[in-house]
Amino acid sequence: MPPHEILSASYTSSVSSWSSILVLVLFILTNVLVIYPVHLLRLPLNLHTAPLIALLILIAAAAIDGPTIRAGILGSGGVQPIDVMALFISLAYLSISLDTTGLFRYLALKVAQRSKSGLRLYVYLYLFWLVIAGIVGNDPVILSGTAFLAYFTRVAGITPPTAWIYAQFVAANMASLPLPPSNPTNLVLTSTFGLPFLTYTAHVIVPFLISALCVGAALVVRFKYWEESRFANRWRVSAPYQRRENLMLMVSRGQEKRSRHRTESSPTSELEHEDHPSHPLIPKTISLSSSPSDDVDPSTLLVSPLSAIVGSILLLTALVLLVATSSIPSLSGKAPVWEITVPAAGGMVGWDLGGDLWRLKWKKAGAREPTQGREVEGNNADRVGDGREGHDGGEDIEMLSRSAEDASSSSRSPTLRSSPPSPAIPSTFNPPKPDPALPIHVQRFLHTRITHLTRLYGSVKEKYAKITGTTKEHLPTLTTVVGRMPWPLVPFAFEMFILTHTLSTHAWVPLFGRWWAAYLRLSARGGKVAGIVGAVGGMGVVGAVGCNICGTNIGATILLSQVLQASFEVKYSDWAVTPAQKQASIYALAISSNYGAFTQCFCASLAGLLWVGILRGKGIIVKQRQFAETNLPVVFVAMLVACAVLVAEIYVLYPDG
Repeated sequence: MPPHEILSASYTSSVSSWSSILVLVLFILTNVLVIYPVHLLRLPLNLHTAPLIALLILIAAAAIDGPTIRAGILGSGGVQPIDVMALFISLAYLSISLDTTGLFRYLALKVAQRSKSGLRLYVYLYLFWLVIAGIVGNDPVILSGTAFLAYFTRVAGITPPTAWIYAQFVAANMASLPLPPSNPTNLVLTSTFGLPFLTYTAHVIVPFLISALCVGAALVVRFKYWEESRFANRWRVSAPYQRRENLMLMVSRGQEKRSRHRTESSPTSELEHEDHPSHPLIPKTISLSSSPSDDVDPSTLLVSPLSAIVGSILLLTALVLLVATSSIPSLSGKAPVWEITVPAAGGMVGWDLGGDLWRLKWKKAGAREPTQGREVEGNNADRVGDGREGHDGGEDIEMLSRSAEDASSSSRSPTLRSSPPSPAIPSTFNPPKPDPALPIHVQRFLHTRITHLTRLYGSVKEKYAKITGTTKEHLPTLTTVVGRMPWPLVPFAFEMFILTHTLSTHAWVPLFGRWWAAYLRLSARGGKVAGIVGAVGGMGVVGAVGCNICGTNIGATILLSQVLQASFEVKYSDWAVTPAQKQASIYALAISSNYGAFTQCFCASLAGLLWVGILRGKGIIVKQRQFAETNLPVVFVAMLVACAVLVAEIYVLYPDG
């Protein structure tokens, strides 16, 4: 078929309209601002504001209408964003509530105590993150494991923690591939193409296992033997991070005995590579306590064992039901995923609320409070910002100094107390003064209005502080969990869903689908193997890159799954998409949408935004450039191995092409 016939007149005329061009330009510009946020006229343009402004411009230009917005939220063509986000939020609540019980830190410390060898412990933790993320998903591991690693590396004296935090981030995102509920991108694919969960898992489990082993070996080689000295010499570590605080600071409230052994460092000194020897990224030996007799009992990390049991039962039950309802033919498609996970999360909310009310009842009765609310450090620190601080080209992870007051308060307390929440209302309000050049009556009018607004602001602020204070006092567990939820990511995700769907309504998705079909047709000319390699390699590259430019891997998966749907409907007189190429494209997208989370940008995934926000709250600043440089060889190995295994798998499973 001649090249000019590939693009029909209807598509070219549609995409050449001013509204379609505006949609594409704003979509690209929005993703650029998400990756590289800026301030324009004191207005921050980042992941919180850029998508919203783009949508408002499209609405004002009549390039987007109500049905398009509705379809972008409720879904169309098998993709239901609202179900995906309901699953994400409900699993996030379950995992955060479990985290506040101390369960994940308990399990991680049990694994950490298995060996004193740094290399062996590094491997143990890498496998531990793989297993846990494979069960509960990447977001729970990021939410709980990242905070644990910040404490663990500090206690163990591992400075800098490069190798450990990157191993956890990579393992969490890789392990979200096999089970559909582990990542919203998997649910997008299974719902779009009607894939049973077991069928999906059977196709990706082997590429995942082999690539995970290869990536683990690559991480050890890189951080232990290759770049150890280079990375160590490029880090600057502030003095507070050098204090090897005992892990007993992590025990539950009410624990009377705590260790005071510390390795003190000068409050003004900093480690610079010119004056100090390099610090191994993976030490030969690791000690989790500051003295040989000061061992840490992992059971002391369990703040509420009963709540940990209840939460584990609810989470595992939800995961089992998700797999069962998708894999059993008589149940497949009859129960949306949110109908399973939301009740489980609701049950955990009821348990947390009931526990808080029970403790409140004891408190009002004048009795000694039997247990305390589950509060953990980082209540606010773990909340997600835009993750872009330090984007000015820095290459390092920098341990930020904490104030002496914070350090002293930490040493006085035997538990990890909740940090004060970031107020939703600014602590200060400086109203503008009327311009003296204005007429007197205008100045008086403005002064009256400004005075009224100032009084209103003070009243709202006072009521807000009273309400939040009362809620935190009476419902400490529920307030802590809700405060750590990734709420800022919800509107961002929906806005990107709408923008992505808008591309489809303006004929860009059908056009991209025809391009992909033309590419598959061209690669198939070399034979069956060439057709499979072209499908897997092409979608692997496109998917991994798309995660960085489509507003997280969820947006990329929604867009590319629609592109694949459109490409499968393209018919040529001498060629049609073969079953092997179709399956190769789908599962290559599954791999790239998961592995693409650890490529070049934090915003390649919601997990990346969570990860960098939590680390920043713990005093570890990851710069954008250093993130990209560290991930590039890792994702290259992961994608190369996984795609190679997938090619062999598709070749065997689909002998007829």
